[in-house]
Amino acid sequence: MSFNNDECKLVSKPIGEICDELNGVNKLKTRHELLCRTLASWKLGMEQNSSQLNILDETAELLSDRHKCVVDMLASKSTNPALLNRLQRETQAMELQVGIWLREISDVSIERKKLELEHALEFSHQNRGLQRCETNVELAKMDADFLYRKHRKVWRDFLADEQKTETDEQ
Repeated sequence: MSFNNDECKLVSKPIGEICDELNGVNKLKTRHELLCRTLASWKLGMEQNSSQLNILDETAELLSDRHKCVVDMLASKSTNPALLNRLQRETQAMELQVGIWLREISDVSIERKKLELEHALEFSHQNRGLQRCETNVELAKMDADFLYRKHRKVWRDFLADEQKTETDEQ
């Protein structure tokens, strides 16, 4: 939404200045909405990333438990061929799962760093622009307060002049 000169004729300040301030307020609103959407996107990404890390943490605990079982079986120093075959299969399966786990943890870590870095830069950039716009809004608010007080004074002076004119006529 932007404002044209016809919509801004009710004040004593230059019309272009008022319209610029109102357009600045609209830009601030747009930037704020963008910042909120960006923040929501970042929050969702971080929540998903944290969930993935939790799943990987649980997987690490399971792998650790399996490792303890293998260590216990090896500690028995058994020569039973069936047990040795089972140990070999378990070790191969664990190696495969550890490889998958390492790739996934690497991917999740890279994604988290990407989320943190990209959004930190974006938030910083948007925040600077938002602060400038907030300053403009505060200045516009001060101008509006000044205009209101000026209007009240002009109105009181007008009423006082009217009363004086009425008393002079009588």
